Amino acid sequence: MSSNYLRHLFPEEEVYHFRSSVLIIINKPWSSIGEREQQLLEKILLAVRVSIAQVHILHLSNVTAQNLVNYNPDRVIVFGADTEELPLYQSIKKDSFSIVKADALEELDDARKKSLWVALKALFGIA
Repeated sequence: MSSNYLRHLFPEEEVYHFRSSVLIIINKPWSSIGEREQQLLEKILLAVRVSIAQVHILHLSNVTAQNLVNYNPDRVIVFGADTEELPLYQSIKKDSFSIVKADALEELDDARKKSLWVALKALFGIA
């Protein structure tokens, strides 16, 4: 079978395009995220009924709506990365997705966690 036929059977853009409805942006590489912060992220996601295996995690230092559109998310949570003037701990509708900006995982104290929880309930429609 020629490779020309295979190209039509399995177009790369369909085979390699994975869509995750939840996109997590972190401010430093995953390898730099400590075990405590990883566990905290897992707990945050479980609270909104999402497993860490269901999300797409990206390290970006600067976040714009334009560089997120290609991932086609429904919801975005930003931890510590610079954003285009988004307020902290508020669910905002941007283009085709909703987004919440929070402090970096290592900076989340009890008061910030409570603010994040309020924003995440709005983001995920939890009563």
